[in-house]
Amino acid sequence: MGRLNANTLVTHPETGEVVLLASGGEVPGWASSLVGAHLVDGDSPEPERSDGDRAGGGESDGDEPEQAAPAKRTRRASGR
Repeated sequence: MGRLNANTLVTHPETGEVVLLASGGEVPGWASSLVGAHLVDGDSPEPERSDGDRAGGGESDGDEPEQAAPAKRTRRASGR
């Protein structure tokens, strides 16, 4: 898949553990579907745009509905 251009955290699908994938390292096969293309250097293709994405730099002409803010994250109990 390529080398990471930044650090990222992913949850291992089999163990549920949070795993650090460090900048400069290869993306493991099990994590390839969990890591966004923006984090990978190399010959990865540009992600396809959906109808809701704006290619013009994010400028709005006022016709789009406002988007709600993302939900706040909460901490889970560690169970220790």
